[in-house]
Amino acid sequence: MKPEPLVVERIVNAPISKVWSAITVNEEMKKWYFVLPEFKAEAGFEFTMMGGPPERQYLHLCRVI
Repeated sequence: MKPEPLVVERIVNAPISKVWSAITVNEEMKKWYFVLPEFKAEAGFEFTMMGGPPERQYLHLCRVI
C-alpha cells in the first residue's frame, strides 16, 4: 500500500472566524472532535491522535502545512 495524503474538503454554514477557531484553538477542537495535549496552528507542527468509532480506532499522523 502506497501512503498518500487524504484531503477532505467541506463547506460549513458558519462564520469563517468560528470555523477557524474550531480547527486552530485547542479548547474549541475538544468540543468538536480532537483531544490533543498540545496544538499549534503553525506550519510544520506535527501531532498524532486516535480517531474513529470506539470499536475501530485509527492512529492519525498529522502535520500542519
